[in-house]
Amino acid sequence: MTRHCVSNAAVALTFFFAAGDAYAGAFQLREGSATALGAALAGRTANDADVSLAIQNPASLRGVAEFEASAGLSFLYAQGDANTSASLPGFVSSDTPNESAFVPSFTLGYRVSPTVVLGLAVDAPFGLATEYEANFVGAFDGVRSELTTITVTPMASWDVTPALTIGGGVMLQYADAELQSSNGASVQNISGDGFDVGFTLGVIAEPISGTRLGLSAQTGFSHKLEGEFSGNFTVPGPSGPFTGYAGAPGEAAFDLPPIVSAGVIQSITPTFRVMGEVEWTGWSAFDDITISSPGLPDIVDPQRYDDSFMFSVGAEYDVNDALTVRGGWAYDQTPTNDRFRTTRTPDGDKMWFAAGASYQISESIGVDLAYIYLLVDDTTVTLRNGPPGVAGSRVDYSNADVHLFSANLRYAF
Repeated sequence: MTRHCVSNAAVALTFFFAAGDAYAGAFQLREGSATALGAALAGRTANDADVSLAIQNPASLRGVAEFEASAGLSFLYAQGDANTSASLPGFVSSDTPNESAFVPSFTLGYRVSPTVVLGLAVDAPFGLATEYEANFVGAFDGVRSELTTITVTPMASWDVTPALTIGGGVMLQYADAELQSSNGASVQNISGDGFDVGFTLGVIAEPISGTRLGLSAQTGFSHKLEGEFSGNFTVPGPSGPFTGYAGAPGEAAFDLPPIVSAGVIQSITPTFRVMGEVEWTGWSAFDDITISSPGLPDIVDPQRYDDSFMFSVGAEYDVNDALTVRGGWAYDQTPTNDRFRTTRTPDGDKMWFAAGASYQISESIGVDLAYIYLLVDDTTVTLRNGPPGVAGSRVDYSNADVHLFSANLRYAF
């Protein structure tokens, strides 16, 4: 295995299993609430319509009357084309790295006093899965990347006044990953898992009747995923190449970004509201990945992500007491750049087009539905690995888009 085949293992060790980075900025996922997704996330930080919104802002627990639980499931399908002018006997120069996945989430809240609500959220805030045919020229930089993360967040909210609520929680994140890379003659596998702790804080305020503001912040994570390298690989060293063998232990260290979001909901009439959201993700924290293995020198693989923003606007309308419809649009910046972008994260800027609805089936049972179509900008990746004529060549990604379907079932009393 070449230096970058080992190094790029760390990329796989940082992502949740989902339908690729085409879904959100780099490998950030935001599918926890169908209510929020139906408006392209507009206003979600200021929203307390149901308990699923507490995944983003723990102050949203203020909307729980007594007890409320929400179970969600999202289905994502991402597709696109990858083409390169590089050629190699026995290899193909194009591929269609299409991916699909189901992503679950769960939240609940219980009001323990007139001003305090306790809650629990389970979600996956980051993720990636990419897979290419093993005989694709671009597979020298990675055949498959897959990881599952589970973040469990105990949280609470406190109504300081009827117009001001603060909330906070402790985020417990587990990550498990598997990577495949190719050296042209064989495929190597790398797997590992790890755990880290983060924190989330939020506030919701109603300065005047009909206007609601929200602000939330989440700390980043510093992961050290311990695992195993399976298959032969070679990395450069100060006195010549070092060779590893099947079963060699390894560790990948990296940082995941903090996130700050601000949202607003403005009532135009008693049944019609407009919403807006701005989200900043501190992706510059994902600067490099350090690979360690006994008997081998540390490898530092630069990522050099940039901080990014997402902007969204939306509106919702109460058709009647049981039915609310909504829609939204968003622009989502990629943190990747042309110099350091890889075939594992061929991410581009995105536009979201969203529609959704909430329906109260009975006094205690409700359902939220959302559909999002994402258009992804074309991008280019420069291959780092491969024989002469392959390394240094370009892979062009085009015609990428994503379909996302999301549903939440709510129960309250």
